[in-house]
Amino acid sequence: MFNFNKDLNKIREINGIRDSLIPFLISSLSQNQNIFYVAQNDLELSNVYNFLYSNFKEINIYKIPAWDCLPYDISSPNLNLIGERVQSFTDLCFFKNNKNKSKNVILTTINGLFTKTAPKEFFLKHFINLNLSSDYKFQFIIEFLNNSGYKRVQTVREFGEFSIRGSILDVFPVGNQSAFRIDFIGDNIETIKTMDPLTQRSKDKINDFNIYTSNEFILNEKNIENFRKRFRNKNGAASIKSLFYENISAGMKFNGIEHFLPLFHEKPLNSIFDYLPLGQGIICLLTKNFENLIQERELEINNFGNERKDENTDYNAFEIKELYISKINILNNIKKFNVIKLNEYDKPSSTNQNEINLSSKPLIIPNIINSEKINKINNFVQFCINEFNNNKIITIITEDETKINNLVSFFEEDLNKSKIIFELIDIKKLVNGENLSNFNFSYSPYLESFKLNNHIIIFTRDILVFQKIKENHGEEKLKIFLKM
Repeated sequence: MFNFNKDLNKIREINGIRDSLIPFLISSLSQNQNIFYVAQNDLELSNVYNFLYSNFKEINIYKIPAWDCLPYDISSPNLNLIGERVQSFTDLCFFKNNKNKSKNVILTTINGLFTKTAPKEFFLKHFINLNLSSDYKFQFIIEFLNNSGYKRVQTVREFGEFSIRGSILDVFPVGNQSAFRIDFIGDNIETIKTMDPLTQRSKDKINDFNIYTSNEFILNEKNIENFRKRFRNKNGAASIKSLFYENISAGMKFNGIEHFLPLFHEKPLNSIFDYLPLGQGIICLLTKNFENLIQERELEINNFGNERKDENTDYNAFEIKELYISKINILNNIKKFNVIKLNEYDKPSSTNQNEINLSSKPLIIPNIINSEKINKINNFVQFCINEFNNNKIITIITEDETKINNLVSFFEEDLNKSKIIFELIDIKKLVNGENLSNFNFSYSPYLESFKLNNHIIIFTRDILVFQKIKENHGEEKLKIFLKM
């Protein structure tokens, strides 16, 4: 799909790239390089992650979203996002470069670049891997959970909870999609199973799982004292009148407590760059319009921070730079990597050896397909066949693997009449260009359709939105297509 005829280590810009092409590009580059991609926003981050996770199981993906709240907000970040951050930062502490065996992609956003997190020592201290041969005793695991901010409950339902019933320990670790049930014989682990928090039923036996810290801070005696000391140093006698100070001193969590993160840790917070494995051959891909976006974000952080400090002097207990990295710091850290900037448009007159023009374009649906005629679906099939006859490589993608046979059956008769050989493929084969047929069907999370060189990539959602059921000839065929 991609035929780079230049040394990627010398490339500085890739031009003419559509948003929907970026996940394909990242998956292609990651076959030979570790990739650090800075997405524009949470939506793009989610699209890239879903594409890689669904189609490239061999890639280790470190997803680091930003907090989904305004700077110095009175609300807390979503616990799912906290879990993704905690898991990725912890896993990056153990990052080992192994070019022959593993492929690694680290994903974040413009906002994610700015938000600092706990020091490395914190994540390492509050992490264990439990397996069937673990030497960890029952009581040690309970103490670890308590010290890592987990809450003991009657029935485990949510992240960060655990329960004990006799010799059975249920725990729902932050950063995991399922809870786990551990059965002990005495102090030793006998079995580990996944568990559904809704039904409380155990399911598959597994060999091991990871337990991460419950948050980017822990509200224990030591950290409460850190907070109290730092808070009093800045606010003096007025501290005793602060509701924040009173609640935290009493060990009470409240919405927005995360925005006091610098006060809970003895050491300064780390930025995302402190976790990236420098010297491991990482290519840093920067989203389109990167420098303008980080300038806007820094201005937004400073404006919100100053407004909040004017409204409530409690926020004067720490400086903005203690919780957020600066634009200058970001740019200085970026220089340590092999950087490639992505641009929306080609530079046709450029002869720069450090640039590549991909010339990707949106897929323009012909008017005949968008018309109100009853045979518009047939027209779409004919459009694909015509493009195939014009030496284009056609790949039609549905979002649901279970619907791919339905999709193929709709095209099959016309393709056979035209003596066109088609193939069902994995997206991986499309990206790598491995003995690719010129007419293909596949499945993947949705991205917008596009054209790249002689490839036409069509996601069925872009075609289906034009379809309407008619009460006349061709109705049944149209209905079948709409089921995909």
